[in-house]
Amino acid sequence: MSQLKQALERDASNTQAAVALMRVMAARQNAAEAENYGRQVREAKAESMATTRARTLSNFALGAAKDEDWPKAMEQLREAITVCGKHPVSALLHKNLGLIRAQSGDGAGALADLEAAHRLDPGDRDIEYALGLLRKRVGAGSR
Repeated sequence: MSQLKQALERDASNTQAAVALMRVMAARQNAAEAENYGRQVREAKAESMATTRARTLSNFALGAAKDEDWPKAMEQLREAITVCGKHPVSALLHKNLGLIRAQSGDGAGALADLEAAHRLDPGDRDIEYALGLLRKRVGAGSR
């Protein structure tokens, strides 16, 4: 049992360890702890489903962008951002949305999304590069 708890401490989304602990606690008639592990399983599964949905939407958006259907691509990326919430993949979604908005001619919107992506992933060199180019372009356009 201690190994299962350690596995869960290392990775809170380890549903196998949580399910095993839930069963052990239920067998020991410790309903409160069994429910706690059950809640962890439900939360991990919900997060996994949201991440999968966000990635699927992102793939559809990139396909729409390839076809230069900017409104559809932006709509799907916005939905993906909403679905995934604070998940680490949201930095990539904001980056893609910013790049697509830049391609569509929405410099100010692109800048806002790329800045959001940079806040979420300050070490991403692609975001930094795109921000540098966009700031020059948006700044030059406002003079």
